[in-house]
Amino acid sequence: MIPAIPARTARGMVIAALGLFGMACTGQIPASDKGGNGTANPPGVSNPGSGSGANPGGSGSGNTGNGTGNGNGSGMGTPSPMPGPDGVIDSAGPYPLRRLTVLEYKNTVRDLLGVTLADADSRGFAADQVLQGGFGSGAAIVSSVDSRQFLEISDKVATAATVDLTKLMPQGCAAPAAGAEVDCMGKFVDQLGLRAFRRPLSNDEKNAFVGLFSKLRGAEVGAPFNEAVHDVVLAMLQAPEFLYRWELNGDPIKDGDLIKFGPYEIASRLSYFLWASMPDEELFTAAKSNGLDRPDQIAAQAERMLKSDKAKDGLRDFHMQWLGLYGVDTLDKDPAFTTYSPEVARAMIDETSSFISAIMAGTGKFEDLYTSSTSYLTPALAKHYGVTGVTGTTPQKVDLNPAQRSGLLTQGAFLASHSKENDSFPIGRGLAVLRQVLCQEIPEPNIMLPPAPEQKQGTTTRKLYEDFTAAPACQACHLRINGVGFAFENYDATGGYREKEENQTVDASGAIELPSGTLKYKNAIELAKGISTSPEARDCLARNWMRALLRREELKIEGGSLKAASQAFASSSFDMKALVVGLTKTRAFTHRNPVAGAGK
Repeated sequence: MIPAIPARTARGMVIAALGLFGMACTGQIPASDKGGNGTANPPGVSNPGSGSGANPGGSGSGNTGNGTGNGNGSGMGTPSPMPGPDGVIDSAGPYPLRRLTVLEYKNTVRDLLGVTLADADSRGFAADQVLQGGFGSGAAIVSSVDSRQFLEISDKVATAATVDLTKLMPQGCAAPAAGAEVDCMGKFVDQLGLRAFRRPLSNDEKNAFVGLFSKLRGAEVGAPFNEAVHDVVLAMLQAPEFLYRWELNGDPIKDGDLIKFGPYEIASRLSYFLWASMPDEELFTAAKSNGLDRPDQIAAQAERMLKSDKAKDGLRDFHMQWLGLYGVDTLDKDPAFTTYSPEVARAMIDETSSFISAIMAGTGKFEDLYTSSTSYLTPALAKHYGVTGVTGTTPQKVDLNPAQRSGLLTQGAFLASHSKENDSFPIGRGLAVLRQVLCQEIPEPNIMLPPAPEQKQGTTTRKLYEDFTAAPACQACHLRINGVGFAFENYDATGGYREKEENQTVDASGAIELPSGTLKYKNAIELAKGISTSPEARDCLARNWMRALLRREELKIEGGSLKAASQAFASSSFDMKALVVGLTKTRAFTHRNPVAGAGK
């Protein structure tokens, strides 16, 4: 955690307030309202890039719809979206303007300035908003409370970053002579600005930051050198161009009816998609040298990035959001579960994170996601699972009993997240599998439902919920929901394994009708095995990765991109790395539609 500091002077507050102007930005990148070069700024965002009033678009070459790339960026590369022979349209949808999520903000500050924020440092931020499609975006900054929180955290970060100017400033500029200060600040603004805004600064932007420094150092304010540097950093950290995903460098380039993202935009799309953080030096270099113009160049960077330790954050974030696992360590559970605790819940998150990282660093196979019994346990979690011989303070690789544990769906994080305080709640677990894992549409009930009755002694959870949902009006949905949820009845509300409940042998059998056929199972192990080869589950994973990229549900006009990514997935024998890399080669990744509401 970065150290607390005393309240800033009026000088600091004024500088911070200037940075907050225009931070309440929401919506999507719109089409032009005046003709001109094709697009206009969203409300409240100062003009990035060339100062032309342009939205993100950028420069680059041609059509990347299915990874073939056949245009030249001249406006002739992408035809109007027309269905192919199979009826699939290969175009792109609108690009929503969004703020960095809390995780992205923390990671970006770490990689930009070397400042590590603890959870307590960002606790006051408004919670990320979950968008259509199930993946989060940073909440809009719309109140004085939001602004004050960013003011205070930016001040803390800037203070921590300027403790040792020899690590922050360009060489020879930590304590320059008076006559060299402005030149040093110009170099510093160029270097930090490129990385903070994730694109080169315009001349106007550079002059504004250098001018701010000069005013602070002038006789009227008289700020010491280190405080003036602090306030320049503070202003950058509060700029919309830092807080929002907006990396335009120059005028947008039309590619037929679409706008092609420029190289700096592509660099950030890669880094926030795969790392949940800002681009590294190799991505910045590639952007500067036109090394992100072609699909093969983008894919090569994606492959490199997936091998980096930084990918662990991006992979963890995707799976936590996809399966609804965030917050499991804050859930209340019945004290009767004596081996369960918040420490165990946090170990469950680490278990799932380590499990995912190991698969993606290894085979990457989709099947392993649901069938591997290898896991990563702390001693406390091992005790909860009934496993002996685990020592140490970090998760240890353990081969679990394959008759009890098989992949993500039998891990504690998933099981505890979708249960209640004291019962396994098969409805919640069934809905999570149907909606998130199989992408089956289950409508919300159109009537007000009473709470489930209390479980009586001698009554199993399965019997309780069978009776509770027995009405014909309920069975239309609950025949499917319960059938899947009951498969997990060998696991209690905390994910602990059980073979008996209320002195009765657990019945975890069931069946589900899918378009590909009927899947029958005796328990969660057999259900997971069936899911691991299910076309529906494979397709659903591809859809969810695309939704994580877009931060919304895919549109019909983006069907070509989904199809291309799915084909890359299938041709690799369902290697999840190939799926993710394949998405970065699609038109949905490299282009946006300038028409608001397009594709709906």
